[in-house]
Amino acid sequence: MIRFALGLLVAVALFAVASYAAGPNDPVKHEGKIVKVGKDSLVVEVEKKEMTVFVNKDTKITNDGKPAKLSDLQSDEKVTVLCKKDGQKMVAVEVHAKKA
Repeated sequence: MIRFALGLLVAVALFAVASYAAGPNDPVKHEGKIVKVGKDSLVVEVEKKEMTVFVNKDTKITNDGKPAKLSDLQSDEKVTVLCKKDGQKMVAVEVHAKKA
């Protein structure tokens, strides 16, 4: 019983530290591959799952380290996205693509 309680206490402490480290308004980093580029969004494959990330006028976009527009990005490029949740949508703060 004591081992169970100690294990539970450790799990709760680790969860609390992780929650504090990445608060609800902190950007979350996702790395993957671009599946599709839209007018105001891109679909990214991350860990074999697709996610739609929206961009806005404040989103910083680079391609191979140079400033870019969303329309410059292409399918199959590697991408790192820093995004925040806005309601039900994921909105990119930064998008960094690299040619495949």
